[in-house]
Amino acid sequence: AQKKRLNPQGRWMARMLWTTQQPGFEPDGFKYDKQGGSNIRKVSTALSLSDIFLPGTSIHRLGCANLGDSFPSRHVLNPLRSSVLSFQSADSWHSQPIRRKNAAEARGDTYLQFLRCGPHENLHFDPADCAAAIVTCGGLCPGLNAVIRELTKMLRAYGVKTVYGIRGGYNGCKREEDWVDLNDEVVQTIHMKGGSILVSDRGNPPPAEVAEIL
Repeated sequence: AQKKRLNPQGRWMARMLWTTQQPGFEPDGFKYDKQGGSNIRKVSTALSLSDIFLPGTSIHRLGCANLGDSFPSRHVLNPLRSSVLSFQSADSWHSQPIRRKNAAEARGDTYLQFLRCGPHENLHFDPADCAAAIVTCGGLCPGLNAVIRELTKMLRAYGVKTVYGIRGGYNGCKREEDWVDLNDEVVQTIHMKGGSILVSDRGNPPPAEVAEIL
């Protein structure tokens, strides 16, 4: 069976350790070498863009609708900057994998780029002035409670003081009694349970009714 290597000093390992609050797996006193990570560079061959992209290749960047386009930035330093998390730059893009059907292929393809997700060193909004609401809609799928748990914990870590869970899907948005407070104590062990503690449901209530509750 093919074995996969995990970079214990990579950003994905760091995120897992931080979000799960797990202790390090290394024995006491163990230290990685200064280079860290894997030796992927030593076994890789550098290629120029002309070696990768065939004539006619085009790359399109897809932007997302962003609330930051409508509201001025507060330029708040990320409260997690002292943690092990690595930050993304504001101009860091992820490209689709470059593919080639066979060696005889002579014309390039079209590829898309998306902004990389991940924490940024400067926040557009001040978490202390924000509130968040989590709602699960549609059919159930595995891992919903784990998602609710991680969202709640991360929002609290950022400094968001109020995190709501809305029970009953979008229909719950219009019923004030279905807005419940989510905190670390409430979500600590919900990932061990099936389904969704917020009850996933379909529904499309009139926006005016939802706005009235908001």
